[in-house]
Amino acid sequence: QLELIQVLEGQTIHAKFLKEKGGGLHHIGFFVRDLDEKLRSAEERGMRVIESGEIAGVRYAYLDTEKDIGITLEFIEA
Repeated sequence: QLELIQVLEGQTIHAKFLKEKGGGLHHIGFFVRDLDEKLRSAEERGMRVIESGEIAGVRYAYLDTEKDIGITLEFIEA
């Protein structure tokens, strides 16, 4: 599955990325069965959540992994 994001308005992590980097690949997302479990595991490894929420009943979280692996990770509960 491929998702393309276009920043139209607002202060989002996508708008911040666009302003700082001028565009490019912002994140890679992974579907996970248990978001809370994945976040606990990630935080134990030193990754911090930079944004999380729920859209249309689907929970998600972005992790600050850019310094470690060069890109932000997203977990989507499915």
